[in-house]
Amino acid sequence: MKKKILFSVLALAVVAVVAGTAAAVSMSQRKSDKELLTMAGEINGAYIRGEYGDGTPLYKSGNISISAAEVLSMSKVLDISNTKDSARTAVETLLRREALAWAAVYAGYTATDEEVWAYLNNEREQFAEASNRDGFLIYLSAAKLTEDEYWQFQFDTRRATFVSGKHLEAEREAFFA
Repeated sequence: MKKKILFSVLALAVVAVVAGTAAAVSMSQRKSDKELLTMAGEINGAYIRGEYGDGTPLYKSGNISISAAEVLSMSKVLDISNTKDSARTAVETLLRREALAWAAVYAGYTATDEEVWAYLNNEREQFAEASNRDGFLIYLSAAKLTEDEYWQFQFDTRRATFVSGKHLEAEREAFFA
């Protein structure tokens, strides 16, 4: 039961971030949703195909590392939403993600491939049933990705999110115990 709750909380957090970003993007410019999704898909597709670099670290400290390609990709997507100082925001967001994941691993939390795939398959089912599925398909088309390629690419990022979520849930339970 706790796993289902954790999956639900994490899935809702991811959906909220995506929805919040999409809302910010659509409110920030007078472009259509289709244009914005196309732009985001093109940016992320280029990143996934390695067009922004080879993953060489831009920042590395201990076990935390972010690449110039990650920063460039995220800052370009943030630019679509007219985020001020998008490069700095991208660096801060990526560092926060990596730091949370590292702290969770350091505290002993892990996730098996099976757990991560169960989490991704749950997300995949939600995307398949979403009322805005057409937007996801527009994004995939612009990114030049199949659904399977998209979900495969999401694996490592979602592993970090999943492990961080386990850690945060345990901390929350301990705090309220």
